[in-house]
Amino acid sequence: MKRPWLNPKRTLVFAVGVLCVTSLLPANLSQSIARIPRTIVYFPVTPVADLLHRVASPIFKSADLRIDTGGQQQLERNYTDNLAYSRKLEAQLEAAAQEILRLRQVREFQSLSKLSFVPANVISGPDLLSPRLTINKGARHGLRENLVVVYGSTLVGRISTVETNTATVALITSPRTRLDARVVPPTPGQAPVEMNTQLAISHDRSAFTSIIDATANVAQVGDLAHLHDGLWPPEAQGLIVGKVTAVSKNPDNPTLEDRIVVQPLYALPYLTRVDVLVPAGEVH
Repeated sequence: MKRPWLNPKRTLVFAVGVLCVTSLLPANLSQSIARIPRTIVYFPVTPVADLLHRVASPIFKSADLRIDTGGQQQLERNYTDNLAYSRKLEAQLEAAAQEILRLRQVREFQSLSKLSFVPANVISGPDLLSPRLTINKGARHGLRENLVVVYGSTLVGRISTVETNTATVALITSPRTRLDARVVPPTPGQAPVEMNTQLAISHDRSAFTSIIDATANVAQVGDLAHLHDGLWPPEAQGLIVGKVTAVSKNPDNPTLEDRIVVQPLYALPYLTRVDVLVPAGEVH
């Protein structure tokens, strides 16, 4: 059987030989020789490639990704708006945390006492002449005068007047308020020992002050003042009046006396929700 003269092996050997020969020729001559087969290949391929390019161009057309940022002023406004929104979320988160703490304290307080808690919203706050709150619960909800009002385990005041659907709360920060309190460390068993004292509201009604015996050295910043006053109902005893924020020498008698400042835990005039303590059996 006669073998064909042109087969793959001979074609490969021929191609290698041509490459070897063209590599020894001058550059201009080798480029001229190589142009001939390149032209032969390009001639049928180029029309097909152009056709495929025209068909694919509408499909793979690049999208316009230009973004109009509105300039530097618009970017600054966007930053300011985002910052304000972030601060608003932080304030809402803090308010939610305080509400959770209040509810936890209410639950703990309920478990230790036979009291009912009547929640109420504050519908109007105090003015310069009348440090009182008005709440949206009244006689029809079982409220009466002298009931104790709290926020969590913090003493807010007590009801002074009652209407059918509203009531007025006299704050403990009212002028000329004096409260007997027991100052103790925030952690039970922590030194120093507890101390009884009388708290008087300051002229600006922002805090209480008291003069104590300096030689006893029993009050420290961070201690809590709990109500221990026989003029208040039993259910008010032990409620938190505030926290000691400053201890300093009494200018009138620096050797023997200290002056402490007790700050309420919350800004009482700006509360939006409170709870009224009602002895069991009085709630309608």
